[in-house]
This record gives sequence, structure tokens and C-alpha cells, in this order.
Amino acid sequence: MTIRTVGPASAFPNIAAAMLAANAGDIVQIESGYGQESAAVTHNGMTVTGLASSTGIVLQLGTGIATFTAGGTAPFTILDAPDGNGIVGNAGDNLITVSNGVDAVDGGAGIDRLIVDYRQATAAVTGNSTSNFTEAGGLRSVTITAGTIEHFTVLTGAGADTITTGAGDDTIDVGGGANTVTAGNGRNSVTGGSGADTVTTGDGDDIISVGDGSNTVQGGQGFNIITGGSGADNLTALDGGNVIDGGDGTNTLTSGAGDDIILSGYGSATISAGAGRDVITVKAGMVSVEAGAGDDRLIVDYSALATAVNGGVTGGGLGGGYTGYASDGGVATVVFVGTENLTVSLGSGNDTFAAGDGIDVLAGNGGDDVLNGAGGNDQLSGGVGSDQLFGGGGRDTLDGGAGDDAIQGGAGNDLMVGGTGNDGYVVDDLGDVIVEQTGEGVDTAFVNVDGWINLSGVEIARLSGAAVLLYGSHGDEDLVANQLQASTVDAMGGNDVVWGSAFNDVLNGNLGDDIIRGQGGMDQMFGGAGNDQFVVFDAGSFVHENAGEGYDVVYFVGSGTFDIGANVEEARLAVSGTGLLGNAGDNLLVGNNSGLASRLVGGGGQDTLWGTAAADTLVGGAGNDTFYSQGGADIFLYDAPGWGIDQIAGFSPGARLQFSAASGVTQFNQLNLNIANGNTQVNYGAEVILVFGAALSATDFIFG
Repeated sequence: MTIRTVGPASAFPNIAAAMLAANAGDIVQIESGYGQESAAVTHNGMTVTGLASSTGIVLQLGTGIATFTAGGTAPFTILDAPDGNGIVGNAGDNLITVSNGVDAVDGGAGIDRLIVDYRQATAAVTGNSTSNFTEAGGLRSVTITAGTIEHFTVLTGAGADTITTGAGDDTIDVGGGANTVTAGNGRNSVTGGSGADTVTTGDGDDIISVGDGSNTVQGGQGFNIITGGSGADNLTALDGGNVIDGGDGTNTLTSGAGDDIILSGYGSATISAGAGRDVITVKAGMVSVEAGAGDDRLIVDYSALATAVNGGVTGGGLGGGYTGYASDGGVATVVFVGTENLTVSLGSGNDTFAAGDGIDVLAGNGGDDVLNGAGGNDQLSGGVGSDQLFGGGGRDTLDGGAGDDAIQGGAGNDLMVGGTGNDGYVVDDLGDVIVEQTGEGVDTAFVNVDGWINLSGVEIARLSGAAVLLYGSHGDEDLVANQLQASTVDAMGGNDVVWGSAFNDVLNGNLGDDIIRGQGGMDQMFGGAGNDQFVVFDAGSFVHENAGEGYDVVYFVGSGTFDIGANVEEARLAVSGTGLLGNAGDNLLVGNNSGLASRLVGGGGQDTLWGTAAADTLVGGAGNDTFYSQGGADIFLYDAPGWGIDQIAGFSPGARLQFSAASGVTQFNQLNLNIANGNTQVNYGAEVILVFGAALSATDFIFG
């Protein structure tokens, strides 16, 4: 026996050179720190020894080597020969591989891993990590010295294998037969084949994946990841935070206590989760879910369905979880028990779903959907289609998506997004926020709460319920008073349309060119800055305008006579309106052209009065006024002195100039008439009336 040293300071520069000089039974001793070499062991009975600093050394055993021994503490990788070897490891952490022949392995004192690579085996492989692994027929086998190998990697072929390992971090990959695998405690990785496998692991964090056969799996306590195939699998994980993916077959999925993630594919499934905060996902098929104790979430992914889905919570509560269902009446039905929170993604059908009081996520996707979040801070999205979204209690986020959607947040400060389409909102809380972009349709907000709401992007806002106070934004909006009781509407900024009700409302256009419609009742109407228009239904209403706030127009459509108020420039009669009373400014007063006789009374300014084809009464008042008759038997009434210089156009047969006693004119001979070119000038002291297109006589005058 000769000792041959290897390294920069030794007789041999590397192991390969030492092997060329070596004989059977020799010792190759590696210098401290020498490593990173792959070499062949060419003689029987040799020993290769090194210290822990000699890393990266791979030793390939040649044929005909019955025994090989590793010495020292170096972490060798040892590969067996095709004809079988006897291998003894050292005190280092060795990686030993056997693949063919009849082998015997003693791992030594380190933390060793034995790789049993029997992937070429065609017969069944059986065995356990404390004694041996053997292919039926004896072509391959390895005998293990108990307690000398800490971790195993076992790879098998197409046979029906039975593999058992003990405590340790083991990797087991079996082939296509109906295999039985039992792994002990530790961090194990088990991969099944295409057959019907049975896999059991001990406590530890295991990764288990089986193929498309009908498999049975039980993971021990710990954080396990278990994945099934397309077959009918029975997958169980004990206590711990587990991930179970059943695949698309008809599966039974069971977890113990812990925060588990359970996924079912497009097949049918029976799912039972233990205590903990579990997340369970189902896609299609006939599925039964029992979530167990804890704050659980059920995710129903029906996004691929084209059929209509109906369902929701039918009982229970947050304390013990809800019961309920979701079904399309055909290929997809899930029945659940003990679920606190729901995530439901629906398909392209017209779906209806109602959640409970948990924190729920409901997505309608395609179709005209009805989604109800109930209590909790929910997220609802309608997707494509004309959807109805109801948030319920809590701080909800509701997104209608494309289509004409109806969105109600309910109690709580909600975020409501309409998207494209003509959307309708119900606002129940001052903290609600509506998000609409320009050009996304004509959107309407029904406001059930008093105060200022951000209505940016909303075209129409209506007071409803018990609310009596509505503020607009600074955009161009239609703002509608409560139709059930008197209310106050303030448009703020923008060119707005403000609508009243049949009650006595306060309507304020504020900034901008506004249209203010009373709709009935004795309203207080404020135009504010801008060129405003008022539609007045009740003569008891009052229009408020300040000087210099624009050119303002009143349309009186009610019965009786309406006093247009100060600082209004123009007033017109329409519908049922028959009387207007001007102000001290220069007014344009226009009669009703719907066939009703009008009474137009100017104030102290230089007014313009337009009559109609009916028999109107036109009173200019003080100031130099202009009258336009439209052919009726009109009365031009002078009921006070000091009328100035008036002009009348369109004086028709049957029309009369009438002077009351208060005017100071009581008889015809007090007047001086000058007639020329078919026109008449009526003089009374400094007062003048110019009548164009008519030669007047005494019969055209009335006194008293």
C-alpha cells in the first residue's frame, strides 16, 4: 500500500496523475485546499482522503472495483460503475450515486445524500432507506448501512414501485406504474408518474406532485404543496399552511388546521378545509366546499362560462361563515358552507350574485349582471354589459365598466366608477366619490344625502330620498330638486340647468350661464353671475338678480301676473302665462304667442313691449317706451302722468289708447293730434305718443 499525495506542493499535481501511478489498495491523499477536479478511480480497494477544504471533487468509479473508501472530511461526489460497487463514505458530506449493478453503500459519519438512479428499471423497484432498494429480478440493487445516509434521492422507472424513506430531506420521482411512496419526516419532494399512485409523507414541508392517474396523497403536518393531475385524486394535507391543487379531475381535497390554499380545476370536487384563514378556488364542475373555522375566502372563477350564473349567500354569517351557492344550471355548480369572504369572477352570461358581509370581490365580466356586495369593504366590477352593482355597507369600490350601469354604494364611503355608457349612481354618504371621464356618456347621480358631493364628470344630479340640499360642482350639469319635498339646490360653477319641484324650492344657479326651472311651487330663484334664464311656474315665486350679473331672461308659464324682480332684463310669457310686471330698468317684455291675451306692464325704464295677435293690454309706465302690436284689439294704457315719449308700431283697427283719470287726461280735447303721412303724433304737454302706420281719430281713444 502506497500513499500518493496530490496538490501543488505534492508529488502529483492532480488526482488523475496519482491514479496513473497507483496500484490496487493504494491511498491518494489530497492536500488541504486542493479541489475542483473530476477523476476516475481505476483500481480496486483504493482510498481517497482529503480535508473539508477540498471541495468540488467528483470521483467516478471504474468497472471491476469491488470496494472503494473515502477518507477524511472532504465532501466528495462519488459515482458508481455500471457493474456495481461497495462504497464507504468519509466523515464529510458526501453525494453518492448508484444506478446499475449490485451496490453496497456506507455513507460514513457526514451528512450524506444517496441518489438511487433506477430510471432505466423496467421492473418494480421496492425497498426502504434503512436496508436496500431492489429492482425485481436482481438487475439493480443497493444495500445501505443503516444510519449512514441522511437524505435520499430515489428515481424509478416504469414498474409499480414501493418506496419508503425515513426522516430526512428526500426526493422521490417514480415512473409510470401504480406506485406506493412513503416518505418520513423532513423536507421531501415526491413526484408521481402516470399511474395511480399512493403517496404518504411525514411531518415537514413537502412538495408532492402526482400525474394523471387516480392518486391518493396524504401530506403530514407542515407547509406542504400538493399538486394533482387530471385524474380522480384524493389529496389530503394535515395541519399547517398547505397548498393543494387538485387539477381537473373529480377530486376530494382535504386540509387540516392552518392557513391553506386549495385550488380545484374544471372537474368536480369535494373540498373540506380545516380551521384557519383558507383560500379556496374553484373553476367549474359540481363542487362542494366546506371551508371550516376561520376567516376563509372562496374564489369562484367562472370567467370562462358563457351561460348565466345565479347564486349567492343563503344563510349563515361572519361568525361561523356563510352558506350559499353559484350555479349556471348545467356544467358548473358550487355549494359552500363556512365561507366568510367571496371572490367571484363570472362569465359572459347575464349573471346574478349576492355576497355576505365579508370582504368580497365580485366580477361580472361579460353580460348584464346584478352584483350585490352586502356588508364589508367589497370590490365589484361589472365589466362589459349594462350591470347593476350594489355595494351595501362598508367602504366599497364599484366599477361598472362598459355599458349603461346602475351603481349604488350603500352605507360607507364608497368609490364608484361608471366607465363608458350612460350610468346611474345612488349616493348614500357624503364620503362617496364618483369617477367619470369626459365623453363617457350621460351619467346621472341620485343623491340621498345632504351636503357637497364631488360630481365631477356627472351630467345629471337628482336629490332623492330624504335629502333636501344639493351642491353642484364647477362643471356643466343638470341639477334636480327632490320631487317629494321642498329642497335647496346650488349649482356652484358652470353653465348648469337647475330643476325645481312642485314644492317651494330654493334654486341657485351661482356662477355661469344657467337655466333655472321652477317646475311649480313658490320658489326662490337666484341666478348669480352670468346670463341666466328662469322658467317660473308660480306667480308667487321670486327671481333674485344683482346689478351687473349678466343679461337675464324670465319665462313665466303660470297663471296670473308675475313680477320679474329687480335687475332682470327680459321677460316672456309662455304656456299659461298672461301677465308680466317689469322693474325699474330697461325691460323687454314679450306676450304669450299661444293665443292668450297678455298684460304687459313696464316699470320706470325705457321698455320694449311686444304684444300678440290677441287683445293685449300694454302699459309702458314711466320712461320712453316702445310698443309692438301684433294685430289684436290691444289697449295701450296710460294710468299715470309722465310717460315720456312713447312709440307704437302695428296699431290695428279695434285697438285703443286708454287714459285713466290718474294720467291727468280725461277728455279728447286735452290732446293735440298731428297727422302726417299716415302717422299720428299725440301730444299732451311735454308727453308724446308716436303712432306709426295709423291716422287716429277720436274713436281710437278711451277715457276713464
